[in-house]
Amino acid sequence: MPLDPPTPRVSHPNPRLSAPQVGKDRKMVVWDMQTGNIVAKTGALKHLPNCAAWGGRARDIKGRETTSYQFATGGESHLIYWMLDPMAGTLTQEECTLGNQVRNFTALTFSADATYLFAGSSSADFTAVHIKHRVSRAPSPKPKRHQPSPSPSPSPSP
Repeated sequence: MPLDPPTPRVSHPNPRLSAPQVGKDRKMVVWDMQTGNIVAKTGALKHLPNCAAWGGRARDIKGRETTSYQFATGGESHLIYWMLDPMAGTLTQEECTLGNQVRNFTALTFSADATYLFAGSSSADFTAVHIKHRVSRAPSPKPKRHQPSPSPSPSPSP
């Protein structure tokens, strides 16, 4: 008996729109929670998500809010940025560039100003993705601890 795909865990859902839900057919659906109607749906997904996060309104190139919403999904070796146009009923996706990182993403959240997506992984680290360019930013290196230089040993007296 085939297992159902995992339902993504969602942080900070939009009060009117449901969490993106993936069915047995691997299609993702976003529901209008007030009317019960489907707002938008996808074809079969290439990657199954195991976490998702809403990011509020999508912004245009000048940083102004649009009528579309943004959210992200993550899972085994992938982070995907989505834009939902509720008026047209469309979902568009763009895979985030992660470089050589291979992670199982388990938690997502957008920064307060929605300019970054933070993705936690099962290896207890996180990735920061710049939303405008959909590219991960390398975390800052840990500062080196100052090691005191060894004190010179006293020289023997003649």
